[in-house]
Amino acid sequence: MSIPFIWEEVTWKKEWGEYRRRPKAGNYIVDGGVLSNFSLRLLVDEASPDIREIMGKGDREGGRILGLLLDEHKAVPGADVGNGLPEPKITERTARLMETLTGAWDRDIIEQHRKHICAIGARGFGMLEFGLSPDRLELLLNSGRCAMTEHLKAQGLEVK
Repeated sequence: MSIPFIWEEVTWKKEWGEYRRRPKAGNYIVDGGVLSNFSLRLLVDEASPDIREIMGKGDREGGRILGLLLDEHKAVPGADVGNGLPEPKITERTARLMETLTGAWDRDIIEQHRKHICAIGARGFGMLEFGLSPDRLELLLNSGRCAMTEHLKAQGLEVK
């Protein structure tokens, strides 16, 4: 993973060979979130030959699609929004820039496939907040548990 301005990008080495039958030596590789931070499109777009070449042919009969979206606009049950570590200005600005660049693309696929998406509350948790205290980690995990329970019940599935 390479978040622009935060971590250095990776330069493709010649010994790694080609990617999709094309030489890539010397190319810079950055996180896919630069284009889209929610890659559900790779599972639902069956018409794109490029996507099928990368992802393979899907098994529509054998399973369901489930997108897990860390939703920064949705509250984390029991969390104080002000508890997160302050984001450095460059991180805050980069996050806003990325949201602007990827927002429309991702919002489009999210709206088209809302029933396949479990939105997990993440408001108040920083994207670079790796050293969560045990209490904050439990709040975030519980947010995922609650969101998944709601999502599965909405799909008519039994939750134990």
